[in-house]
Amino acid sequence: MHKIPLTMYQIKDLQEQSLNKLVQHAGNPAHLARMLKVPETTVHGWLTRKKVSRNGVKLVIDCMAFNISAEELRPDLFA
Repeated sequence: MHKIPLTMYQIKDLQEQSLNKLVQHAGNPAHLARMLKVPETTVHGWLTRKKVSRNGVKLVIDCMAFNISAEELRPDLFA
């Protein structure tokens, strides 16, 4: 089946939704940072930019506490 490419706006919306889902699952940004063993400023940076960094995606996937895929977090990189 042929996939229809996402627009830039759809990609940005998916990135923001996935990040919000992560924070909600963790409880708050500070808990997310502790779960991923990163500084709180890293998570706050993601929230400011409204997307998880490329390295952050690997941390989230490796953590295994989240039911989320790399494609959901960064469809611009992994879809």
